[in-house]
Amino acid sequence: MEFQIRVLGPVELRAGERWTALGSTKERTVLAALAWDVGSAVSVDRLVDRVWDDNPPAKPRDALYAYVSRIRRALHDVAGPAAPALERRTHTYVLQADRAAVDLHRYVGLVDQAHAVARRGDGQEALHLLRQAQGLRRGEPLAGLPGTWAAGIRAAMDGKEVDAATLQAGVALRLGHYQDLAPRLASLAEAHPTNETLVELLAVALYGTGRAVEAADALHHFLSRLVREFGTAPGARLQAVQQGILSRVPVADLLPPAPGAPAEPPPAPEPDRTDNLPHDIELVGRAAEISRLSAGIHTPHGTAAVVSLEAVDGMPGVGKTSLAVHVAHQLSDGYPDGCVFLDLRGGAEAGAMPVADALTDLLHLSGVPVASIPQHVDALRSAWHTAMANRRLILVLDNVADADQVRPLLPWASPSLVILTSRRRLTEIPGVRPVTLDVMPLRDAVSMFRHRVGAERAPTAEATAQIVRLCGFLPLAIELVASRFLSRPAWSAAELVDSLTRAGSRVPQIRDGRRELARAFEVSYRPLTPLQRMVFRRLGTHLGPEVGPHAAAALSGLSVEDTDRALEGLLGCHLLQEPTPYRYRLHDLLRDYAQGLAAAEDGPEETRAAVERLVDFYLAMADLADRQVYPFRCRVEVATSLPAPAPWGTRGDPSRWLLTEGPNLLAVLAWSGAHRSARDTALLAHVLAGFLDTEGYLTTADAVLRAAVAYWRDTDDRTGYACALLDLAAVSIHRGQYDEGSAAARTALDEARVVADPEIEAEALHQLGIALWAGGQYAQAVDCHHAALVLRADGPALQQARSLNMLGTLLLVTGDPERALEVFLDTLGKFREVRDRRGEWRTLNNLGETHAKLGDLEQADTAYRQALGLARHVGSRVDCATLQMNLAGALLTAGKPDEALALYQEVLPVLRSVGDRRNEAIALHGVGRTLQAVGQFHESIGHHTAALAVAREIGAVHEEAETLRDLGIAEHRVGRLAQAGRHLQDSLAIAERIQAPAEETATLTALADLRRQQGAAEEADALRARVRALQVKHRLPRA
Repeated sequence: MEFQIRVLGPVELRAGERWTALGSTKERTVLAALAWDVGSAVSVDRLVDRVWDDNPPAKPRDALYAYVSRIRRALHDVAGPAAPALERRTHTYVLQADRAAVDLHRYVGLVDQAHAVARRGDGQEALHLLRQAQGLRRGEPLAGLPGTWAAGIRAAMDGKEVDAATLQAGVALRLGHYQDLAPRLASLAEAHPTNETLVELLAVALYGTGRAVEAADALHHFLSRLVREFGTAPGARLQAVQQGILSRVPVADLLPPAPGAPAEPPPAPEPDRTDNLPHDIELVGRAAEISRLSAGIHTPHGTAAVVSLEAVDGMPGVGKTSLAVHVAHQLSDGYPDGCVFLDLRGGAEAGAMPVADALTDLLHLSGVPVASIPQHVDALRSAWHTAMANRRLILVLDNVADADQVRPLLPWASPSLVILTSRRRLTEIPGVRPVTLDVMPLRDAVSMFRHRVGAERAPTAEATAQIVRLCGFLPLAIELVASRFLSRPAWSAAELVDSLTRAGSRVPQIRDGRRELARAFEVSYRPLTPLQRMVFRRLGTHLGPEVGPHAAAALSGLSVEDTDRALEGLLGCHLLQEPTPYRYRLHDLLRDYAQGLAAAEDGPEETRAAVERLVDFYLAMADLADRQVYPFRCRVEVATSLPAPAPWGTRGDPSRWLLTEGPNLLAVLAWSGAHRSARDTALLAHVLAGFLDTEGYLTTADAVLRAAVAYWRDTDDRTGYACALLDLAAVSIHRGQYDEGSAAARTALDEARVVADPEIEAEALHQLGIALWAGGQYAQAVDCHHAALVLRADGPALQQARSLNMLGTLLLVTGDPERALEVFLDTLGKFREVRDRRGEWRTLNNLGETHAKLGDLEQADTAYRQALGLARHVGSRVDCATLQMNLAGALLTAGKPDEALALYQEVLPVLRSVGDRRNEAIALHGVGRTLQAVGQFHESIGHHTAALAVAREIGAVHEEAETLRDLGIAEHRVGRLAQAGRHLQDSLAIAERIQAPAEETATLTALADLRRQQGAAEEADALRARVRALQVKHRLPRA
């Protein structure tokens, strides 16, 4: 049971006797659009264009998804288990079916086979193949489907049918089969009155059946029409056929030549090879793009029946024309009829070249005599298609305005190559292979500048790199700046750089004596709709590097839907980039240009109002995200009346939104500090405090939170003051400033008690407990967390879990891992109960350390890996680095030093980049321990020393004690006994002071080993006795 997708007529699916015509017109169009590119990925944007042209619904992707779902069901209903898959990939769909299952592709394949068979001289087989092909046609292709794309496919298939019909008639006539050819040829000749081959074959078919008068009348009718309507004289071949019929010569003398044989009578001399390509400049780089363009030409010396279409698009000044001309020069040997170049003036101030003018120029350039060029558009188009039918040339159509302008110029049935360049994407043209140019990589940009200015004027490599960066790596900008540099022989690279940096905008400075970059940008800006122009100007005022549709809507003052439509328009003409889905970016120079336009066209008040709306949007959305991601924080109310829905929707991830918008939020925070009130900036700092702390923006957080603390204190707002102090305390602790964190938490505690706010009081105790724990004051830390837990006894389970988690941590460091395990398991249940995944991974992390302390290394590894899996979804890169560091410790204990060392070395740069000093000290210490484990004691000493310096700098006494002990052990092993003794004694003193019995026993054991080697056996025995006593007292495991 053969499965078929039938589009040569009404669109339908068929498998044996089972078939369906699908539901709606749009549904059939989607199927046809996928079938056209069967087996290949088709982008969502291209499908939307094919289905709706320039008038898509409000949510085209949703509508497309619904149609695709119905098509999947229809495929399964018709074909059952053998149904081809319709796969959805990243922003694309793929119909995974055999090309032969689509009747259109089978038709084209059969016609191409017939051509090949006919050239070998097997006429009967050629006719058999052509009859099979004709049998596939059930009417007009894509019958009933509206739209530009469907019309383009019908035009292409119409050309293919003419090709098939002329081949079939020619072969049949040479075999003496004159009957039954005339009706089809007459119909096609009426539809294609400038196709002289059809008229010739019709006349010969009639003449061959003895209908000489009808043949002569048909010739008279068509030749008169050719002259009357199209102003075109018949070619030599058709005139010879007419004369032969009038003279009643034998029909054999009028038969068309066999494929590959010379025509009789000889055709008129071919026009000279056309070549008006611009000069080929030496192209720097672009090897990948040249390869992609060249790869699309499958048969450079063949006689393909359908034109090869290549489209080069990209932003203004990116080098589209230079690339197209260069590729045309490279491929010109494979196209014996020459190369034609035509600038269609898309975006020109006077307007794009009209289609009639373009067709006239093309006919003239391709060698058609001026007297034979008709005047009307339809006649011009037919004459152009006829002229190109058997010519093999390269046609470069430069500066295409849009698909509507270029579509009539494409010679659909011709063995030629067409290369289009446009500032717009031309994906709506069937069969086009787009190549989008980006700016140049640094290396190529530097090479281009040095090549343009020559070796004598070329600056240093560093200066050249700075210049091309200021040019945004844009080829036109580099060319203009190089030309300007050459025109100013007194300038050095320093003066050139100064000219590009001292002004408010670089764009006016990128010029030479006759050309300006701004002019190139203007050509793309001018054709935009008023709404698109406004959105483009607003994007220039955005404060961060990228923008999403909701933030763009805030800038524009429009709805998200209207803004998104404008963004798509800007994407289509390459004034905007989309590096990731729904994240938009302006090229640096286009951003400068947009800012200049905003200043000139909108004025300062309107521009400031747009930025204010943007900041209000980010304040409201950050507050909403913060409440969902960090629900445990004490809050200052942010009064916002923004009606916009959350950008992450009902099922999205607000933590992902915060991470994605991070650079923008930092930019907004900086702008607010410089341009808005202290209250606005303090509120913004407050709603971002959790994000800044978690993601490691600690230096920024410290500065803005200190300013916020000062604001709330000076305004005598005690609640705001207490909350700001808590924000500052958390960041100070994270930075290793435990005394400052402790002081901030104590002040917040006092303020909370004054305003009688138990929630703030409990959080102040919680933060104070963390600061005391980090500083090694374990007993006081336990008191704080117990007090916080009492205040939270009737409160949210989330807050109870946080207090329990810290109490478990304190049990662990004070040598009671069994009780810690119980507490952590209880805590884990609470976090899971309230679905707090951050708390869950933190507790799993603590469980990993607990299992390791208890000697259950397998359980420790499992817990760490579960924690890491969660953190990768909901944590920050700092969180993941911390977990990897802890996992490294477990791997080291399990005897896997190589894996441990790799993890420690991976996380160190991350911890240093965000200023997480405590974990930096732990990781450095871990590297030292790992080196010791493989016997590299000398190498380990340096890492222990570095870890010790960091721990002492921030007052991390627990880490200081551990590092001193392992430093002493390493020194013992390399024979530095005196230094080892001092460091072990210092470690022991700290362990005793902070009441950490596990650390105390480990250090006593190391000191006993040292004393025994030094010959002090009695002291060593006494130290061992102290170890046993501590193990009994605190129920510590024995080594």
